[in-house]
Parts: sequence; C-alpha cells; structure tokens
Amino acid sequence: MSKSSSSPDLKLSREERFKSLRKRANESLKANRSEVYEEHKRSKVDEKLQARLQRQREAAEFELAELESKETGEDFERKRVWDWTIEESEKWDQKKNKVEKSIESSVFSGKFAISRIVLVQILGS
Repeated sequence: MSKSSSSPDLKLSREERFKSLRKRANESLKANRSEVYEEHKRSKVDEKLQARLQRQREAAEFELAELESKETGEDFERKRVWDWTIEESEKWDQKKNKVEKSIESSVFSGKFAISRIVLVQILGS
C-alpha cells in the first residue's frame, strides 16, 4: 500500500515540477521576445542622424532664445553668461589665454598674419 500511496504523491510532484518548468520556459520566451524586439528597434535608429537632429534642435533653441531676448529688450549675452559657473568661466579664460600665447609665440610668417588676427578676434568674441 505504501507504493500506491507514494505514486500519486510522486505523480503530483512531477506535475508540479513540470508546470513550474513550463511557466519558467514561457516567461523566458516572453522576455527573450521583448529583448529581441527592443534590439531590433535600437538597430533601426541611426545614431548619427539623432546627433545631427539634436545639434539642430539646440541651434534652433539658441536662436529662439536670442530672438525672445531681443523682443523683450534684454541683453542676450549677459543672460547666457548667467548659466556658466565660476569654474567654467575661469577654465575658458585659461584656455583662451593659452591659445593666445601659443599664437603670439609661434613663428608665423607674414602671409599668416591676417589669419592670426582673425583667430584672436574669434577667440575674443
């Protein structure tokens, strides 16, 4: 009788294990499908295009802010400077001074003198 009583228990445990394995297999199948779908979506996105669009968006926002400040009569450059921290400003000044020193100390001949002046003007503005 012990054999007959243990066989239904054994059968139940096997069924339970089988159901849990099936459940786990179905869950992993769903997870795999969603990951494959997400990977396919990522592969369709062109990163260079996204970067270009982001740059265009930033340029458009910059121009819009400039136009809005002109309409309200605010000084746009002064408003922009408010966004910079002291450390960023000092870093920029150091970089600008370093470039100016390297331009002054370089051995440019006469034909490069105009381009040197233009570089200094660009960095100064």
